[in-house]
Amino acid sequence: MSADGVLERTRQSDLQPLVVNGVPVFRMYGQIRVELLRSLSQEHLALFADPNPDPVTGDIQWFAPFPGEIVKLADCSEDDRAGYEFHLARLVDDITNHIDKLNESGVENSRSMANVLTMALEIPDESHIFVVGGRPVIAGWGHVPRGPAVLRKPLIALVRRVLTIAPPVTAPEVVAQPAAPADPQKTVEEQPKPVEEPAKPDEQPAQQAPPIPADGPRAHALIPIVNEVVGPRRPAFLNWLLWPILGVLLVSIGYFLLRYCGLGWPFSSLADNNLMVNYCVASTQALRSDDLSAHLADLQQSLAEKQRRLCETAARRPPQPDTTDLVEGAGGTIGAVNVILSWHTLDDLDLHVTCPGGEEIYYSKKNNCGGVLDVDMNSSSGTNKSTSPVENVTWPVGAAPAGTYKVEVDPYRRDSSQPIEFKVELLINGQKKEEYSRHFDAPGKMSVFEFSLPYTRRRQQ
Repeated sequence: MSADGVLERTRQSDLQPLVVNGVPVFRMYGQIRVELLRSLSQEHLALFADPNPDPVTGDIQWFAPFPGEIVKLADCSEDDRAGYEFHLARLVDDITNHIDKLNESGVENSRSMANVLTMALEIPDESHIFVVGGRPVIAGWGHVPRGPAVLRKPLIALVRRVLTIAPPVTAPEVVAQPAAPADPQKTVEEQPKPVEEPAKPDEQPAQQAPPIPADGPRAHALIPIVNEVVGPRRPAFLNWLLWPILGVLLVSIGYFLLRYCGLGWPFSSLADNNLMVNYCVASTQALRSDDLSAHLADLQQSLAEKQRRLCETAARRPPQPDTTDLVEGAGGTIGAVNVILSWHTLDDLDLHVTCPGGEEIYYSKKNNCGGVLDVDMNSSSGTNKSTSPVENVTWPVGAAPAGTYKVEVDPYRRDSSQPIEFKVELLINGQKKEEYSRHFDAPGKMSVFEFSLPYTRRRQQ
């Protein structure tokens, strides 16, 4: 397999992406990442290969989420494959159980995420299952073969094959052993009798669990059969003992609230005899007008001192670098015309500039219509990660053709579900002419502004 971490390359002509709310599921890798890390574990996230689509052909390169030797599951030995399949089935079973919890929550966003995870578990067939460094990884997820969008569920079929479906049983009970054969030499009274455990008075009759459908829509109830040990029940008298303890605790809390907060007693005679000591710091009787004036003066003096310290701190703080400094620091050039994108997260935003002739400058076509994208940061395959990234499209003197240019920004990869704030600036001969601040709270490319060359004035947006 590839030494650069590429598991495989799928062709758009062969596979059809599954879509949720108009967005292909594989483009929601950032949302899936947040949900699995929050609710399950890094191990469950590492089950999914990292998709890297080609914006021109639509083909997708699937990268291993971690380093290690790459082999196809089908090429493993029979013993190794059985172990990898069991590991894969356990991870898929955990995710399908989490899907059930999201659907049962009744929250619309949770149900939407459950739909995304269900579609993400769909792969064209088992040939897209790999083993990376001894751990299973699936590529081609969120896709089905070209044709009618039918969910074939090969992963669910694998889970059914690997994990045993537990039969319908009642509440956990001790499995009865087969009776010993009768000894003809013993009398009837001496024969061994089955031991019947008497029912406990505080136990409810066990309800029989509903059968698990073998052909249901998902195999989310698949679990390995294990022997369950029933432990001793807590004595019933302990349940009754908890109520008096709770009552004493509540009375104690009420007493200390009344005593130390000066709320007063419900019996006026006690208050009249001064049996109630008021420990409240700011009693209404003690706060006279002169005390209030002195307290207000202290507050004003304290506020003035804090403002003075804040100004001193701001004066000592080094100035934030200008956008042009960030561009030049990343190896970019400030030319006759510059379009600069800047933001402050580790998300991967992409700058797109469409020239008057229809040519487009972006990360896949960095040189076009006389301009060049010379800074491209926070890309999935790059090493120039930063919390203050920039992207820069520049034209040298006389290279930019006349006409109208369109500037767009694409949230190519989002590592968080929070809105992403960003800024786009237009520089003419190094001087800032236009600036736009926007934010992403939904997937999809955003049109920011247009400008014309020769530059005359700011266009109305």
